[in-house]
Amino acid sequence: MHILQFICEHNGEVSIANLEIETGFSARHLQRIFRNCVGIGPKLYCRIVRFRRAYKEILVGQDLTAIAHNRGFSDQSYFCREFKELSGFTPSEFRHLFLMSVFFKTSPI
Repeated sequence: MHILQFICEHNGEVSIANLEIETGFSARHLQRIFRNCVGIGPKLYCRIVRFRRAYKEILVGQDLTAIAHNRGFSDQSYFCREFKELSGFTPSEFRHLFLMSVFFKTSPI
């Protein structure tokens, strides 16, 4: 689907107005078609794309402030709230859990 590719190419930093321009559909029609095809609305899909990009950066140890900036969040606090809402964990908790799982998988105990 062209819209999904457009959203991914823009790292999820796309507004409904951008999608209206890109597709030529009204916001209401666009949301209805998107929800029917994907199962969720375009705003949530954009949030998920941003989340997935951010979580990959967290796993490689990138600084949380830099991640927030790179992913288009207004500040680190907003990024942390958004991340926790989607994952159930703060970015720091998520990183810690990942590191612990790696440790226990590689530990000779």
